Amino acid sequence: MNDPESRDIVMDFLSAYVDSMPIVDKGAAALTIPFEVLLALATAGLGAAVAGSGAVRHAGQFTGKAIELMVGLSRALSKVRLDKKAKSKATVIANAGRSSHKLPGLHNRDDLQIPRQEHKFKPVKTVDMDNLSEKDKIMRKHLRKQGWKNSRIKQVLESGNDFKTKPMKPGDKLYGFNTAGRGKDISKSAYWLDEAGYNDIKAKHYKNGVWDKEGVKNSLALPCFNRADAIDVAEVTQPTTAVSSKVGKATELLKYEGKNGYTTGTLGKIMPGGGQQVTVNPKVIRSIPGK
Repeated sequence: MNDPESRDIVMDFLSAYVDSMPIVDKGAAALTIPFEVLLALATAGLGAAVAGSGAVRHAGQFTGKAIELMVGLSRALSKVRLDKKAKSKATVIANAGRSSHKLPGLHNRDDLQIPRQEHKFKPVKTVDMDNLSEKDKIMRKHLRKQGWKNSRIKQVLESGNDFKTKPMKPGDKLYGFNTAGRGKDISKSAYWLDEAGYNDIKAKHYKNGVWDKEGVKNSLALPCFNRADAIDVAEVTQPTTAVSSKVGKATELLKYEGKNGYTTGTLGKIMPGGGQQVTVNPKVIRSIPGK
């Protein structure tokens, strides 16, 4: 349940299971089945979960979608176990032994969690890939050379403003704020901070040994699932040309939940952006474990 991907699949499974049942069966006894399965799954894996829960006789009640989600959960958990055995890709921000709890903003509350939301994070800027400005056409060309597909290029162009190209050399560092334990997939991530961009964020949002995670989120327009409590570090392995831009404004709907049923309810949030991001060919960077 501490792994975001696995937790999302659990919630999808429970929702799909309940929706698949006739309304007359949606009682406490029927709901005991998926919870037993999930409990066993967390400790013994998919096959042992079904057998150990005594739910084999109820297998016919599971929809194809529910079974698909259970298999997905099993694979996700296996991936998590493998990732933990492999080299670490992120360093948790220790905040010099102090909590950011007293800083303003709900994102600084370590006692609050963000459950999965059905809505989407949304940049304010939109682009028409069939009607780009001349400057955006040039940036699209550079991004294509980096190997990105049109769907990701559209996301990058919508995420920022004032696009430029920037040469980078071997050994140049890249930084990415992330959720602790999540691990940044450098083969898919198009958003990084170079040394200057990272130092700018640090100067603004790191005071007295404590990171203002709310400030980081706002400056980099991070989506709700990014807790900004870890930093992934990578380095450039060969000369390349990065595409840099000023992070644009973005909006989202989200809610925070805490103990004893506490919830903020759904909130609208506007993140002004303003940080400086870079997009680099993922084939010419490597992650630095423990940095």
